[in-house]
Amino acid sequence: MLPSLVFRTLRSADFGCIAKFAWNFGVKGLVSVEKFKSRIKRGEYFPPFLYLSILNSCNLRCQGCWVDVAAERTEIDLETLNRTIREAKAHGNSFFGILGGEPFMHPQLLDVLAEHPDCYFQVFTNGQFITEKVAQRLKELGNATPLISIEGREITSDERRGNKEVLNRTLRGLDHCLKAGLLTGVATSVCQTNIGELLTESWLRELIQRGVHYVWYHTYRPVGPKMNPALALRPEQLVEVRKFVVEMRAKVPIAIIDAYYDHQGQALCPMSQASATTSDRRAASNPVRSSSSPRRTSAIRAGSTWRCATRPSSRISGNSAPARPGAAWSSSAPTWSRSWWSSTGRATRPCAAPPWPSSTP
Repeated sequence: MLPSLVFRTLRSADFGCIAKFAWNFGVKGLVSVEKFKSRIKRGEYFPPFLYLSILNSCNLRCQGCWVDVAAERTEIDLETLNRTIREAKAHGNSFFGILGGEPFMHPQLLDVLAEHPDCYFQVFTNGQFITEKVAQRLKELGNATPLISIEGREITSDERRGNKEVLNRTLRGLDHCLKAGLLTGVATSVCQTNIGELLTESWLRELIQRGVHYVWYHTYRPVGPKMNPALALRPEQLVEVRKFVVEMRAKVPIAIIDAYYDHQGQALCPMSQASATTSDRRAASNPVRSSSSPRRTSAIRAGSTWRCATRPSSRISGNSAPARPGAAWSSSAPTWSRSWWSSTGRATRPCAAPPWPSSTP
């Protein structure tokens, strides 16, 4: 399937966007990982990739959202964003995920992307603010891939996301991205209400027909101010998701990202580890293929302060790391949570997946 995927991408995506992806994310991303490995040997654990939650506001009210979007609007100013990215670049980082709320509601998002042409950004978005003009600007910049969230068909999307005509408005933004030649992905938080609709081969082929280049299936976790445990998947459904991802990678020409397992199929997250034994038995006849997903950190938490969840560091940018869970970023350097990982680097919280394979010491 890889040759078909490459051929389809070369035909549909803008060459400038492909070149930026190949260099800023591909080549420089590999260098970043190697620098990360070298830091580990020295006892330094600054992550190779960062995910930044730049504001808490959103135009939707998704069930179980991890961000308190109804709270007073808080956003990170341009100076702080640029300073943080520059400090990460000093450690060799070149890839950044941008989250919200809804990132395109931040008035200076495009300014951030323009300020760092030597980096690559993945923007998690519902797509509804991506007009033809915005998509054209993203094409000019070339260093960002929109990852557009779709949570179900028409009825399910409206119920899941607390608004009307959600799917149609999101698909308009998706089409604007694809028309502009952007490398574009679709993300789905798989839960009880959409697993039967979107975890299907027919849905993947529909996305391929539209021109989508990659998909990201992640499983719903009951977090946030209005968590909904009823949406969470059962253990056997987690196995079903993993089996589907492995099988479809060999069957359809679209990249499928799985952030919960390493390239050898070992679960990185405790929630996935709970069903790992069952998964091994059921999928024994389907060897796991290498994932195109990069090793990554957990997302930095949005809210009144900029928060992070990654493995602890003894020293980062000259500052000692405090022992307070979910600590906020300081004005000069990040401070890291110590309680999300054990001393061996294993995640100790259900939604914290470390950015390295579980076998790494």
